Amino acid sequence: MNAVEKDVNELVFKELNDANTKFPLFPSAHHGYAVIKEEIEEVMDGMNLLLEVFANAWAGIKKDEPVFEQMKIIREVAKNVAIESIQVAAMCDKYDMSLQEGAGNASQYADNDTLKPAT
Repeated sequence: MNAVEKDVNELVFKELNDANTKFPLFPSAHHGYAVIKEEIEEVMDGMNLLLEVFANAWAGIKKDEPVFEQMKIIREVAKNVAIESIQVAAMCDKYDMSLQEGAGNASQYADNDTLKPAT
């Protein structure tokens, strides 16, 4: 396990808890797919921007120009991609909760009204 994997797992479940307080479980596989697809598209949009700014930084580096502003942008975009990726993971868990046999009680995730990963 790397240095942040446990923290990421906790953030995924924090996001899942938040989403479940705001929105009901997915009523169908199609609905779950659409929500996950939207989140993945947001990740891809962020990655495309990240690659564009990174290429711009490389062009500056090759000209011996300072690229500190590009690196600040890359850092912020990368953080946003991480956040969106956590949302993808959380929605995958919500999909399982919503549609696996016995869904609705979320027993494999539940512990004192706080969702936890299955053990």
